Amino acid sequence: MMGPTTPPQERVPTVLLGVGLPGLDIARSLGRRGIRVIAVDWRRTWGCRSRYLCTAFPQSRSDECLLDLLLRLGARLATRPLLMPLNDDYVLFVSRHRSELSASYRFLMPDPAVTEGLVSKFGLWSLCNGNGVALPATYLARAGADLARFASRLSYPCIIKPNLSRDWEHSRPAMVGVAQKAIEIRSPAELAQVGKVVRPGSEVVVQEVIPGPDSNLYYLAAYLDQHSQPLAAFVGRKLRTEPPHFGKGTYVESVRAPELIDLGTGLLRRLAYKGCGGVEFKLDPRDGVFKLIEINTRFGLWDGFAAECGLDLAYLAYADAMGLPLPPHDTYRAGVHWVQLDRDCWAALGYLRAGEMSLGSWLRSLIGCRVFAPAAVDDPSPFIAVNLIFGRDVAAAARRRLLT
Repeated sequence: MMGPTTPPQERVPTVLLGVGLPGLDIARSLGRRGIRVIAVDWRRTWGCRSRYLCTAFPQSRSDECLLDLLLRLGARLATRPLLMPLNDDYVLFVSRHRSELSASYRFLMPDPAVTEGLVSKFGLWSLCNGNGVALPATYLARAGADLARFASRLSYPCIIKPNLSRDWEHSRPAMVGVAQKAIEIRSPAELAQVGKVVRPGSEVVVQEVIPGPDSNLYYLAAYLDQHSQPLAAFVGRKLRTEPPHFGKGTYVESVRAPELIDLGTGLLRRLAYKGCGGVEFKLDPRDGVFKLIEINTRFGLWDGFAAECGLDLAYLAYADAMGLPLPPHDTYRAGVHWVQLDRDCWAALGYLRAGEMSLGSWLRSLIGCRVFAPAAVDDPSPFIAVNLIFGRDVAAAARRRLLT
């Protein structure tokens, strides 16, 4: 669907750090309004194929190279574009170089202590504990002997995950899938086994498992202005994740949840949060209380889904940064279903193997889907590219199965 156009004099560019599906959602939202979007990333991904994106690639992965590229790009644009980091590494990069970047770019994020605290899993727990929300029991340990000392003190099952997400993105344990956020531990023996494959000395977080189905997982996507006042908020519910139970949402729905909006935006206000952010909760069936799972300090998957439901958080952030009239931001459509089909196929396979879903129920769920990410009639190339990759992965999995 084409969005409203923006007057030419107001078309200040936007620069994205990272692409992926969130970057593609931003590019389409702004690009349809005639706003130029430039993506800077280390990798050439399928999202870079969008007609709404121009791309630039640093010559190396160093912060120095990236900073130099951004400063040269900012000087050429000469209009102080909006800068939006789209993963934790880029969030930390912008936060740590905010003084150098602020002369060339506009961006909105919390103070450094809050930004760095929320990017860390244990830092998040430390900032939010006693701050008006319930949290699962959480411990920080170092892989190795330190982790082994926790074995007799923990309740099982529990989960283990990296304190910083990038620790597994750049050095992933063999037993962890690409989209997997955590490893479930059912006994001290399993904890010892995991300790052998996690990089020695790396910081990990061990956390209580909140029981209940994946449909008890809710996500709040919000935008807060420079005074930490929430301008808009959206709530979705996960119905399937990949991998099941501890992965990213692959099939989700928009819901009305005013109590979660109050809970999540209230927490963000108390943290003096600014900009786009997301808060995940899980409803604990043992006491009926929403427990805080994580906070994402950036625009994410759910912000793009919100736009499909009538609440365009990407353009809201742009308009607020540029001092433009804000678009409608007080409501959205509930009951809309979103699926990323390539990943949801793998999710469905996991649920089928566990006996938690039938093939028929999976197929019926797709019939009622309104949003198939990353499909778009006016921008088909990313969807074609991601499904070619999916087909290649399916063929590779089939060959491995035949050879075993």
